[in-house]
Amino acid sequence: MIRHKGLEHNVYGEAPFVGARLCAITCSRGCPGCQNKHLLNEPYQETDSIDLVKAVVVNPFDEGIIFGGLEWTEQPDELNWLVELAKRSMLQVMVYTGLTEKEYKSQFAHKSIWVKFGEYTEKQKAPVYYSRGILLPTTNQHVEFLE
Repeated sequence: MIRHKGLEHNVYGEAPFVGARLCAITCSRGCPGCQNKHLLNEPYQETDSIDLVKAVVVNPFDEGIIFGGLEWTEQPDELNWLVELAKRSMLQVMVYTGLTEKEYKSQFAHKSIWVKFGEYTEKQKAPVYYSRGILLPTTNQHVEFLE
């Protein structure tokens, strides 16, 4: 069973593909000005991992899963399982994390996925800033494909 705060289909612009955004259950980073703070008090649900991935696979527009909205690295077992299940189902994967690239790679061995690194830092907010074609809110963040 996977704990989450919702699956939103057909999300465009947050990954190099159209995907279903799956929201994590919490984030302890406490970034000032966080764009997802409102999600912290929302109740979470539990869904079978296979049912979650099937819901993405059967959607004609979703090409992958976007792990965003709060911090999936605080649910490492669930994140690892879902990333592998998504890849086995031929879905693309994008993980949003406030961790730095070094921190992420020291904790996770994911390959062949996209990752947005860096926490939201209001002092580095930018009206228009792209990394790998993805619009990001702050210039300290960046997107990489992990090979």
